[in-house]
Amino acid sequence: MCCGLLMTHCFFLTHEYTCQVDLAYFLCVAVGDTNNQYIQYYHRQLMTRLDKQQQKQQPQTSNRPSLEELEESVALALCDFQRFMSGWGQCGSNISSTVMEVLDRLDGGKKLTSEDKYREAMMREFG
Repeated sequence: MCCGLLMTHCFFLTHEYTCQVDLAYFLCVAVGDTNNQYIQYYHRQLMTRLDKQQQKQQPQTSNRPSLEELEESVALALCDFQRFMSGWGQCGSNISSTVMEVLDRLDGGKKLTSEDKYREAMMREFG
């Protein structure tokens, strides 16, 4: 788990990532829209499935992502997707406004002086 979100392993890459990376890619490329209504729908479906899964197992506490956590995680995943696509050329929906909102949250609209400063801002804002 990371930030209360489920983690998965990418077999193309050599690191773990949240499943919201795949959700962001799907929304951008296949759906062509990153509107929050799709994220809300995904969250409702996820909660329903987690409820059913938990009923089959012994009762246990679980870190189920809130809608806000999912929205933040998808916004960060969209930033990563934008970074990835900037080297390939754009495809899918325009996510610039989402990326700019995240960057503005990190740096207040002014470029920070180093990569380390952005790391610190990420920890401050997204823990």
